[in-house]
Amino acid sequence: MIDMSIRCCQDGTLLRFHSTESLLFSCSLGEVDVIVWNTETGAKVATLQGHQGNVTDVAFSPLDEQFATCGHDKVIIVWSIKTMKRIKIIPTFESLQAMVYLPSGSLRNHTSPEASGDESYLVTGGQWGIMRVWCTRTSSCVLEVRGPTSHSSDSAAVNNLDFGLHSVSHLSLFHVPIFSDNPCILVLSRSSSHVEFYNVKTMKLLYEFIGEIGSVDQVCLMGAAKNRLILTDVSPNLKLFANPPGPTSSDGSWSCQLVQSPHTGVIGDMAVSNCGSWLLTGGHDQALCLWQLVEPEEMGGRPRLLSKAYTQEAHDAHISAVFFARDSSAVFSASADGVLKTWELNLGAVDKPEEHASVFQEGRSVRNAHDGAINCIHVSINGRFLATGSRDKTAKIWSLDGLLSGKDMQPKLVGSLVGHRRSIWSVRFSDHERVLLTASSDNDLRLWNIKDMTCIHTFEGHEEPVYRAEFISKGRQILSCDQRGLVRLWSLSKKKGNFATSDGEVSPTVIEAHQGRIWTIAICPDDAGFYTGGEDATICFFQDKSEDSAQENAVAVEEFMKNHQELENLFKSKKYMRALRLAVKLDKPQRTFEILQEILLMEGLITPDAGDDSKLRSLERALFSLVPKPPAPGVAPSEEMVQRLLKYAVHWNTRARTCLVAQRVFNWIISNWAPERLLRWPGIGHAVAAFIPYTARHYQRLNRLEEQMTVMDYLFDASRRNRTMEWSKSLENEFDSTSEQPVGVT
Repeated sequence: MIDMSIRCCQDGTLLRFHSTESLLFSCSLGEVDVIVWNTETGAKVATLQGHQGNVTDVAFSPLDEQFATCGHDKVIIVWSIKTMKRIKIIPTFESLQAMVYLPSGSLRNHTSPEASGDESYLVTGGQWGIMRVWCTRTSSCVLEVRGPTSHSSDSAAVNNLDFGLHSVSHLSLFHVPIFSDNPCILVLSRSSSHVEFYNVKTMKLLYEFIGEIGSVDQVCLMGAAKNRLILTDVSPNLKLFANPPGPTSSDGSWSCQLVQSPHTGVIGDMAVSNCGSWLLTGGHDQALCLWQLVEPEEMGGRPRLLSKAYTQEAHDAHISAVFFARDSSAVFSASADGVLKTWELNLGAVDKPEEHASVFQEGRSVRNAHDGAINCIHVSINGRFLATGSRDKTAKIWSLDGLLSGKDMQPKLVGSLVGHRRSIWSVRFSDHERVLLTASSDNDLRLWNIKDMTCIHTFEGHEEPVYRAEFISKGRQILSCDQRGLVRLWSLSKKKGNFATSDGEVSPTVIEAHQGRIWTIAICPDDAGFYTGGEDATICFFQDKSEDSAQENAVAVEEFMKNHQELENLFKSKKYMRALRLAVKLDKPQRTFEILQEILLMEGLITPDAGDDSKLRSLERALFSLVPKPPAPGVAPSEEMVQRLLKYAVHWNTRARTCLVAQRVFNWIISNWAPERLLRWPGIGHAVAAFIPYTARHYQRLNRLEEQMTVMDYLFDASRRNRTMEWSKSLENEFDSTSEQPVGVT
């Protein structure tokens, strides 16, 4: 039987209901006694005394009539449910926060075959973040499941480990029907909102949800396809995203798994080998750790990141930068005291536990490589040069020819790059040119010629310190990120042997990515996208959509030309109905007006027959063609094109030249649609309000025109009468002059 009781803990008050008995257990903040109440009568049943610290949880056994309490006094007390008397005390040496009884049949993989199936087991969790299983009969710990803490339970340091994000805050059992073999799941939650799901039979981790991540310091991509995302977040542990959203994974997920690390301090830097299978980390505990990524054998499996070698006291100060040699035969590390070290890497000893100590073999050290902490390291594509950037405001280039030849592992100084006014946080060699890119706290990026150690170009535009810069697009572009959470994309051009921004002084593309500092950038293969991580505890993925946008634009242009040509052909062939539908569909108000005007002209040339009044006129037939057939019986047809035509008519009605078409369209709409249906159209109120004043003006103009036409008719009639009188008088005069002429006079 599984305890299905209710637990409520708010403002330091613990309330726990028994699943079968009518009992309520309560304990207030600061109290060491547990009070038992009868839930039916409200009477106090008993007061449980025995703890010397705050009681944090109560658990009920599903096998026998007993229950247990735990607290900050580092003990478990087992009680009888009948007598409310103490049965035994189990010392745990850890302040406990939560516990739960396991159901019958649990821990089959961890107990001997002779063990009784009726054994009662308690799971506890507390300040250490370690889940421990106790046998209540023997009062012994039979199993420990280590959490994200970097300490083991038997180390001296664990006794001083206080409550933190790793601490266990709650334990509970749930039935999950989808797990038919074992539907009972143990759920553990931590103070960091980290949730873990365990199989109660084997105590193996099934799933985990990383509730929170801290400030993201580093992100990198691992695997042969560079599709596994690793990050560090101001903690000793790593987080692995097996299938993050990316350019090749449209169904990617941000779910991740916690990778426990042997580091005892914050990881300062990490680097990935060229093959993508090896990871090197350096921490504030002055140690180096080598990791191997193991891909799953079956499809859909989870990759694993395994710690293969760990060397303590690699430096005398915390390690701030690490990097692999291009052939992975050596690694480089740098520390806050300005020391640069070369380590020979013996990968053949990784799978031999007895030879783990020989994986890292220190070669040569460069003391005082810089006058300040070394922030970054990078190795050129040919493996011949190494660059370092420091807080002493300089970057240095070192020769690795001795390492390549196998004669001397110590880097040889080639030259120093001086010019930045603040610390240098990023150095990057170009894979296509003999140049070096640096980013600094002085808000600038600088491009250096590694032949003569001169500055080629200074990129100004950031208003805050720049923490990372990367070459992309085969060295033709630069990505940089700064303290304000902005990512800038710079385009380069090479003119007369010199580099400069392609657009002269035009500002680069700016991307708002984070709320705060962006510490790191990871570039995807083939520059298809990039990831950023910052102090706002978020990871962002940006994908290059240039080719997709260009292709979409080309398709859109081709479709536009095709539709435009079809519209012109329909208009010239006087197929006005089809042309009208296409013009409205393409959202071309001017061509729509021209089509309607042509239909009106044709309508004016046709003299209707006396018995043809019931037939629709040409304009109305064309307008009704905009209403498609209903998609199904009883379903209203789409009115989108008519609503768009109404918007055109509102604009046409503002001018005298086009108002006639607008009035005909508006009259057609209000004559064929019911008012209650028109009121549901978007923007109908604005359309009517816009029609009224201009329509009134058109009526006034027509009235004035009518008055003027009346005067014109009067003037025309008066002029015609005057001309008639003048013509008659001229005829009379001509006749008189003819009659007075003597006969015979020629």
